[in-house]
Formats: sequence, C-alpha cells, structure tokens
Amino acid sequence: MVNNLSKDLIFGVYGLDKMFGDLLASPSAIVIAGHPGSGKTTLASTICYANAVNGNKCLYISFQEGKERLFNVAKKLGLDMHSAESSGYLKFVKFPVTLAIDSIVSEISALITSYTPRIVVIDSINVLLDAVGKSLAKRAWLQNYFYELSNTINGLVILIAELPFGHETLDLGSLEFVADAIFILKHRIEKGFLVRYMEVRKARGALIMVSEFPFMIVEGAGFVLHPIEVPLTISPEGERLDIVCDSFKNSIGYVRRGEVIYVSHPPNARIFERREMPIYLLAFALKNNLRIFVLSFRYSAETLKNIFIEGIESLGIDSSKAKKAVEKHFSFMGINPFAISPSYYPYQLVRPLGAVDAIVFHGLETRYMSMSYRDYVARFFEVASRLKDEKVLDIVVASRISKKQYNTDASLSDIVVKVLLGKKGEIYARIWRKGGEPQLLTSETLVKCYDEMKKVLVDNI
Repeated sequence: MVNNLSKDLIFGVYGLDKMFGDLLASPSAIVIAGHPGSGKTTLASTICYANAVNGNKCLYISFQEGKERLFNVAKKLGLDMHSAESSGYLKFVKFPVTLAIDSIVSEISALITSYTPRIVVIDSINVLLDAVGKSLAKRAWLQNYFYELSNTINGLVILIAELPFGHETLDLGSLEFVADAIFILKHRIEKGFLVRYMEVRKARGALIMVSEFPFMIVEGAGFVLHPIEVPLTISPEGERLDIVCDSFKNSIGYVRRGEVIYVSHPPNARIFERREMPIYLLAFALKNNLRIFVLSFRYSAETLKNIFIEGIESLGIDSSKAKKAVEKHFSFMGINPFAISPSYYPYQLVRPLGAVDAIVFHGLETRYMSMSYRDYVARFFEVASRLKDEKVLDIVVASRISKKQYNTDASLSDIVVKVLLGKKGEIYARIWRKGGEPQLLTSETLVKCYDEMKKVLVDNI
C-alpha cells in the first residue's frame, strides 16, 4: 500500500499541489479555518492520508471528532484511514478536553518523540486557545510551541481553526503571522445549491492572482479543487493528431491537441445513439493511441459504455474484444446538469480519473439550459483555455436547441462539424476550421468515412 520511494510532502489535492505545493517544503505550518461543516476536517484528513500512503507518518490529534466517525466518513470519500493506520503510517489520538493545557502539550510532545511523524494535525486549535483563557503569557507560550513544532518534526503542522457562523476573522494571535498558509473554507447557498469556496488568505511565496476557489467534497473522490487560472496569454495548441477519414482531412487539414471541436446536431439526429460518434472516436483513439474521457449530461456511465460496446459489436467484432478496446481507450461519467451549481464545471471531477488525451462533453445543451448565459460562456471558455494549456483535445457534442447556443459554441471552437438531417432522414454535414470556408460532406461521403473507420477498427481490435 505504501510507496516508500517518495518522501516529498503533498496536499493530495490536485489544485492545491499545483498552486501551493512549494509551501510544504519542510518545515512548514498551515492553518485551515472555516465555519462548522465547511470541510476543514475533510481537507486535513486528505493531506494526512495522502502523505501516509506516500510513506510519511501522520499524527492526527483530535479534541472533538471520534476515530470511528472520522474514519468512516473518510472511507466514503475514498480515504482508507484504517489501512493507513494498520500500515503504521497514520496514528489517530483523541484527547479529552478536560486535561490541563500543560498536560496536553506534554502528551503531544511525548507522542511526537515516540512516533516521529512528519505531519501533525491539531483538530482544533480553538480548544487549546480556550483552555488558556485570557492569560497572555500562556497564550504566547502555546503559540510559540506550535510555531517551533514544525521545526521539531522537520515537517508539516496543520492547525484546524473554527470560525463561528457570521464571523470572517481569525483570533490566533502570532500564529497567523508565522503560518506559511491560511486557507479559509466557506459555504453558501446559490440558487438552492450548497456551494463551497476556499479563500486563500495567505500563501507565503506564491503569486496569487485569484484568492477564492470553488471546491467540492465528492463521494469516492474526496476533496476536489481545481485552480481558476487567469492566463494573460492564450496557450498554443499541441502536436497534430492523425485524422482517420480522408474527407475530414481534406476539409479541415489537421487536428491539434488542445483544440476545441464542436459537433452540433439536430435533436432528432443524435449521433451517439446512431453509433457514428462512438465508432469514429474509437477509430481516432486507436489511430493515435489516445485515452479519452467521456462526460455526459444525458446518460449514465454504464449506459455510455454499453452504447460504445454495442456500436463496435455492430461491425461484427467479437463482444469480448469490443469491450476490451473500449475499456482500454475510454472512461465514462454521467452528471445531472441540474444538480450542479453554476459556479462549478464538471471538469473539476475529471482529474481523479487520471491523465487523458481528450475529453468529450456530451449533451452540453442541457448544461446550457441549466445556467445563465454569462455563466455558461465563462465556464466554457475557462475549461477550453485550461485544456488548451494542458494540450488536451476538447470535443463538445450538443444538440442545437437555439441559434444563440449554436452561435456561441461555434464562435468559441476551432473546428465545427454541423450535422444536418435530410428530408429522407439521411445524415450530411458542414465542416470547417477557424478561418476556413465550410465544406459539405454528403451522406455518401459520410458512408465512405464510416467504411474507413470500420477498417481501422477491424484491423486493430
């Protein structure tokens, strides 16, 4: 379970490691503060667990939460604290609040000496500050103790602080000045949804252009936060990818990593259900050895997977081979667009699934219907810019439900494929690259493309 090769301290949260990973160079101390229920314990547990499985001992000291309750909640979030504890890399201790402050500090020091942790979590510092009362001398002594603690363990000290409802200011004295980072976790209601935010009040040495970041606590995925990046320049696209169909290649020339491909279709010509899209995507993945993540706002992950497998089987390919090919090149997720606040974009859920070469957003018109126009454009551009920066191909598949929606999506895309439906039900399309003239792909041309894709699949599966 434990990876003993890496001893670097981490947050275990993609966004925090990307933005503030340098803060954890030993020794360091961070404060995680917030109102009750804001996610403080979840974040602290995530950091503790991530380092434990990375081969760094974590000592979690609680004055409030019981071990079994904390471990059971963590397990639902994908953190197997019991296993980390069994391996010897995590130790949980609950202190009774009736002990005198001198006894508590003495017990903590004894634990640190015997266990030798690299991470110490104090949940919460308020209990200790309340225990010293108004004694300025004892308060200064306690603050100095925790200030020196990170040096003593040559690691990371995490202090959890409670903010009463309605309060936005901390009262930690000099600890606020010596802490390397202060994260304030908040939550509020937006259009009936619970929306969580992290305010970065301090991050020593980090260039902070945005100080407030939305995050989620997701069952099975845990604490999920992605940075809201504000690039001053637009990143260039990445390397070219091979196009399977000659007609597509003749029309648009090439596809690059990081580009946005917008596939628009009439509501009664759903190309996923007709299997053209799954078959082309797999041929494209095979040709370029890609891993593609499909995020649908209309179907469950299981339904999507079955659509892809059945589409491949319809070509006469053996069921087990079809399943193996789909599982090798695709992963799936289904999201209810009306269950997500406009502040979130489901791209935030992609990171836990690992590295991908392309992301398909299927049924994006439902997300358009679930939020304001301004929020939709902001989220679309934010995600497109981020994927371009990471050289991940962005494929948007949506029904045309309004001229405004279509024009918006098309204007923000690099390649547009406008699928059309003839009077007799035949499919044809107009396709163009930014700056180019639209090219017509007749139904006969699309059939020829289909045959080319079929050959790629039959030859490679």
